[in-house]
Amino acid sequence: GVSFVSLSVRRPGDRG
Repeated sequence: GVSFVSLSVRRPGDRG
C-alpha cells in the first residue's frame, strides 16, 4: 500500500 488508506489496501507493514 501507500501512505493513504483510501488509496491503498491495508497490508501488513503499511502505515496507511
